[in-house]
Amino acid sequence: MKYCAVSWCNVHEKQGFMLFRFPKESERRAKWISLVNRLNWQPHAYSVICEIHFGEDQWEQKRVDGSRKLRCSAIPSLLSSEENSSPTPYIDNRDVQEDCRTHSAPATISHPATFVPQSRSPLKDISNINVSTAIPPATSVTSVNLSEKIATPKRQTSPIIDVTEDESVEVLKQRLKVKEKEVAALQIKQISMQKLTNRILRSYCNMKKRHKTIQIKLKRLQEAHRNRRLALRLHEDQFKALCSKSTRGKKWSTSSIID
Repeated sequence: MKYCAVSWCNVHEKQGFMLFRFPKESERRAKWISLVNRLNWQPHAYSVICEIHFGEDQWEQKRVDGSRKLRCSAIPSLLSSEENSSPTPYIDNRDVQEDCRTHSAPATISHPATFVPQSRSPLKDISNINVSTAIPPATSVTSVNLSEKIATPKRQTSPIIDVTEDESVEVLKQRLKVKEKEVAALQIKQISMQKLTNRILRSYCNMKKRHKTIQIKLKRLQEAHRNRRLALRLHEDQFKALCSKSTRGKKWSTSSIID
């Protein structure tokens, strides 16, 4: 797993921060090494510095794709060689609140913890912050007065809340009734449209059958008309030979031979 090479930084690759390898250019590489705050240390091929050590002026501005990209000549500007090698303490607010609730006497806060970066904003030096400030205990009178102040507005505003809730319920019931009427009307309309569709479908099927019957009758009439016209101009044996599929074995009449 890759960790930030800065001595007091505990950022690693699984925290979602961007990590940058040391540049190959000798001058910039020497500047990066001098700012890491490690004695007699040289970076290897996988040594990196996380993004939180670079100021806003070290990033490219207004990229078209909206992504963040480090400048080619970027130098870590949010760390210096005078930084202490020990990690910067990180104060957990939840531990402070737990001490305030459990201790009735003034207590001091001393929770040394490792540095955990919470955002991608530049780090600030918090080594001078006094974390041993005494916290006065909350008196019972203050808590009673506070509970009374909180309870009084609740009693005053509860009827209003009930009225608004009742009104909202009535409005919702009226809207529900209107929607139910609309649904019923649409269902009736859908039934009538379904009946009309069935009627049109039946008429279409009847027209299709009638069309087929008429086509058959027309074909028969055309054949009968053609046969009558041929019978007027041909002899009987000629007409039969024309209507049959083969003329083999046919005997022609004398009139057919003469014509």
